[in-house]
Amino acid sequence: MTKRGSDQLRVYLEIHDPFRFDLRVMRKVLDLSDHDPLIKATEVTEERNTGKFVFSGGSWPEDMQGDTGRAVEFRDQWKRVEFLHASEWLRRRPPSLPERLRQQEVESYLVVEGYHGIIPQELLKEVVRLGLEFEVIGPIGPQGAH
Repeated sequence: MTKRGSDQLRVYLEIHDPFRFDLRVMRKVLDLSDHDPLIKATEVTEERNTGKFVFSGGSWPEDMQGDTGRAVEFRDQWKRVEFLHASEWLRRRPPSLPERLRQQEVESYLVVEGYHGIIPQELLKEVVRLGLEFEVIGPIGPQGAH
């Protein structure tokens, strides 16, 4: 099944600080290393006091790229590599993360942008476990028209 607008998919953790977004502090709160392969970009918008940590897409794990039943089932379960990477990254965050975010008085969202389709349950479980808000911004333009 083809997902409308899925070539423009972006999955990211967005952090909004009502006062001043400090990337150095937020990287520490999130326990984010300098070169995390699951994060392809960090975007800071100072005017909005917002930081986005964009999850990488790319290829499926090597053992899940073939036509075996197991590989096809795995890809069908996860839908997109970005969802797999976001889930893996969130799963590695400690259970104390929600409290650490509250102490910083920031708002945190997992955002799925440019996608129309099913969101994998495993990703949703991590969103709930970490107390994140969840936002879906569907495809824009003719592909996303209903």
